[in-house]
Amino acid sequence: MRRPQSCDTFVVLPPLTQHGVVFGKNSDRPQGEVQEVVYVPATQSSEPVKCTYIEVESAGATKAVILSKPGWMWGAEMGANQCGVVIGNEAVWTGDNEGDHDPTVKRLLGMDLVRLGLERGATAGEALDVITQLLEKYGQGGPCSHNDPNFTYHNSFLIADPKTAWVLETSGKHWAAVEVTSGYRNISNVLTITTKIDKKSEGLEEYARSKGLWNGEGEFNFCEAFSGEKKPGDARYLAGEKLLAQHTSSNNFKETDMFAILRDKNSEICRRCDAPFPTQGSQVSVLSSSRPSVHWFTATPDPSVSVYKPFIFSPNAVISNHTKCPESDKTAPHTLYSLHSQAVKRGSDVQTLLRNMEADCVKELEAVLENVGDDLSEFDELLKDCVETEWPLLNSNVKMLRIKPLQVISKRFACELKSILAAKIPKEQERIKAFRKAHGKTKIGEVTVNMAYGGMRGIKGLICETSVLDPHEGIRFRGLSIPECQEKLPKAECGEQPLPEGLFWLLLTGEVPTSEQVKSLSEEWASRSELPAHVCKFLKQVPKEVHPMAQLSAACSICNTESIFKKSYASVPKGKYWESIYEDCMNLIAKLTPIAALIYKHTFKGTDEIGTIDSDKDWSLNFCRMLGFDNEEFVELMRLYLTIHSDHEGGNVSAHTVHLVGSALSDPYLSYAAGMNGLAGPLHGLANQEVLQWLRNLQKEVGKDPTHDKIKEFIWKTLKSGRVVPGYGHAVLRITDPRFTVQKQFAEKYLPDDPLFKIVSLVFEVVPPILKELGKVQNPWPNVDAHSGVLLQYYGMTEMTYYTVLFAVSRALGVLACTVWDRALGLPIERPKSISTERLIKEVTGGDDKKGKKGKKCD
Repeated sequence: MRRPQSCDTFVVLPPLTQHGVVFGKNSDRPQGEVQEVVYVPATQSSEPVKCTYIEVESAGATKAVILSKPGWMWGAEMGANQCGVVIGNEAVWTGDNEGDHDPTVKRLLGMDLVRLGLERGATAGEALDVITQLLEKYGQGGPCSHNDPNFTYHNSFLIADPKTAWVLETSGKHWAAVEVTSGYRNISNVLTITTKIDKKSEGLEEYARSKGLWNGEGEFNFCEAFSGEKKPGDARYLAGEKLLAQHTSSNNFKETDMFAILRDKNSEICRRCDAPFPTQGSQVSVLSSSRPSVHWFTATPDPSVSVYKPFIFSPNAVISNHTKCPESDKTAPHTLYSLHSQAVKRGSDVQTLLRNMEADCVKELEAVLENVGDDLSEFDELLKDCVETEWPLLNSNVKMLRIKPLQVISKRFACELKSILAAKIPKEQERIKAFRKAHGKTKIGEVTVNMAYGGMRGIKGLICETSVLDPHEGIRFRGLSIPECQEKLPKAECGEQPLPEGLFWLLLTGEVPTSEQVKSLSEEWASRSELPAHVCKFLKQVPKEVHPMAQLSAACSICNTESIFKKSYASVPKGKYWESIYEDCMNLIAKLTPIAALIYKHTFKGTDEIGTIDSDKDWSLNFCRMLGFDNEEFVELMRLYLTIHSDHEGGNVSAHTVHLVGSALSDPYLSYAAGMNGLAGPLHGLANQEVLQWLRNLQKEVGKDPTHDKIKEFIWKTLKSGRVVPGYGHAVLRITDPRFTVQKQFAEKYLPDDPLFKIVSLVFEVVPPILKELGKVQNPWPNVDAHSGVLLQYYGMTEMTYYTVLFAVSRALGVLACTVWDRALGLPIERPKSISTERLIKEVTGGDDKKGKKGKKCD
């Protein structure tokens, strides 16, 4: 028996399997050819389809597909579609190679037919019909290698779905197919269909007899009639059949059994990277009617030293660019291919780590699939996460890595925040519906002329579920004051300040989370934190003189290429909007810290390096490290800062703007960016810069030994010049801002002797009595901006223009939690009524602007 030189495709069906139909294929291709894994979304087009060599007519709508394919060609060696159809093809050499059947003539490649079948077939039977109809119309042929014009062949196919499988074997435009409904079947580079034929091309027997391929006697045998002399797959076909028999003997065949078959080197089903035709890619699919089908790809050569990574079709699936060949040269290696080639040379340590990763994935995904519901959005970046867990391992000194369970899958599902929220939303919808039905026409306030001209202060016209600002108590987050949050929210190990992740959980759910829930949210954000390449490129090229807030707003705006809501809006019912909005908000929060860190490093430190996020660390600690700060006290300050600046009910400029823009169904990236443009104003978030500058001027004037009298003199000088004392007063509060108080307490503990802090404390003692004496100020007490800059300066963050970026990162927690609830409650587009001064005068005075001087109230 000749030594095998081919590749193989397998399928195992119930009752031999654990879950549905199991498909597997190794793709053995010419040495040096790179196989990429690509995802192609569903499309709708009437344009002709340009395949590798020829065009075919459009089918209109296509299915979403994931393909393992040589980078240089349009078609694919193997792949799957959103309907659970999988196809793999094999080269066959037949004895009929003339005229329309000449394989050297450029027509459709077998790989083109794989892709066309997947894009157009909703079942295995439909895909079979697509392939055979196109085959009969256009024929097959053309070089199957980008650098060897003599490498040509005909094709056989194994097509499967969750219920059945088909083996299709061809010779030119002629073909025969057999259905497989149970047991197992494999194909290699040899014809295997004999006398049992379930479907065939019209006139098949007559054609064979006319060409002298069959004498017309006895039962027609497709294999005997059309097989050529070249039969490289005999041994491999038999070896594969033997392996299937061995692995299915327990009637519990699963994906790991298929992994083992495809890794078998004794049979040469798995071919080494240095072989003339190495195994360049491998796929295993588990097709199920009762739960999501899972498709495992290596995206790298030689599965015995590669790791299978899972993909599940979901509403907005995204895969990593690391498995795609560069657009500038589709024959060049992709990132994962290159790193894998280098890692293989380093020995077995990396293979052990990768195999552990694969085992973790199989185990964790099985547990997730046992309880998965209808919402598959959590799987959107499943393959991407796995690839981007693998490539740093390939690129590392394994001996320096801490070997531990990687938990690639479970980290995405450990965070139960979305499921808790999903359970609360219907109840809240019903509660509000009943309240509106009973009290929808009840008046909740009056509007005066002064309110209309005075920035709408005091008008009750917005719903904000996350926080309420009481003039005499300060902010309450879901009913909890800042001191209560400090007491009840989980803290970092050995930390004293609440973790912002806990506050976000509270804002979204109204519940104080456990430490485990906060840890899962930290991990969730870490897993979503990768920045799109174009966002990194933009931030690295932006001129340093551009204000950091302008950079932040622009970066978030162009990040909306990642918006799941934007992509799914047209096809999702209104009641489900919140689900994709939630995903966008989670992704945006996760990406904000690396965006903000890159802005800081590029603008102020002359570098674009921010390091990597450690999924074992909390959000604030990772942020500080990316900024270049490791001081434990600074990390604690940042946890406090990001917590207390997060939300201040819905009427302030930034929160209201995010709500307003979001009400038009702009995605969270655009809504947040708009709100941050408001935060950048000197009357809002930019105020802390002005406070610090004013304090510096005060310090310069009063010298090293400030006294109450000297500070009083400076305060009066400021007021008499027509300016206000920055950091004092608030549109709503009538007490000292609790956010000022907790920062003062922090300073008293960690920097009691800091000269600037001493000035802040003295100013706090001096300013309120002076403002009270004036009698024109409703709130003479300090607000949050009166203190924050001093703390940041003390720990070495002296770049004042950056401070509002920190405010913006924190404010994302509140405004994006509100955005999720806005969509969950179906709040409409905001459209208040405006009025001109002329019309207002007529309504208030009856047309005479000299009448009604007391200011008639109107609602």
